[in-house]
Amino acid sequence: FLFFASNAAILPFLNILFRQAGLTAAQIGVIAALRPWLSAPSAYAWGALADRLSLHRTFFIVSFIICVASRAIVSVPQLLFPPELTFWGVMFAIVVSEMMFNPGMILVDAAVVASLEDFRTYGRVRMWGSAGWGVSASIIGTIIDRYGYWAAWGIHWAGSTVTLIVGILVVPFQLLRMTQRRGT
Repeated sequence: FLFFASNAAILPFLNILFRQAGLTAAQIGVIAALRPWLSAPSAYAWGALADRLSLHRTFFIVSFIICVASRAIVSVPQLLFPPELTFWGVMFAIVVSEMMFNPGMILVDAAVVASLEDFRTYGRVRMWGSAGWGVSASIIGTIIDRYGYWAAWGIHWAGSTVTLIVGILVVPFQLLRMTQRRGT
């Protein structure tokens, strides 16, 4: 719930945030077009590597931290890069963020499925993520309208921090339960 709620604070507004950073429409289009092309193969590669090395918890934590850190760069590109390098700085941060975001989601989804007694109940559990996005989107939109886009980043960082803490405390236990239940 909270993970999706924190992402609802920034993901729908990325193109607007890019425009505020001074990027042109063409540059925003390039970044927007690259995002899905980066996330699909990286999700597969990181997931396969985590499976191969049996380092799911480590991969989750590392990918989540890198994703949030690279999004922090996107939030303040004018402070980090001279105007002529803003596009490349934002592009680099988005490339890193996208390559880390989906693998983390896949590892969390796998941990959720592993923790269920009956995998067919996954849809009911996953529905709460959608509810988190849906409920928070309208509330966050109102907050952004009143306080500006900085509020969205604050909500994202706060939600991401709580999500990371919960992920660190819960994900390993769920994967351990899966292993014990299946007798491997």
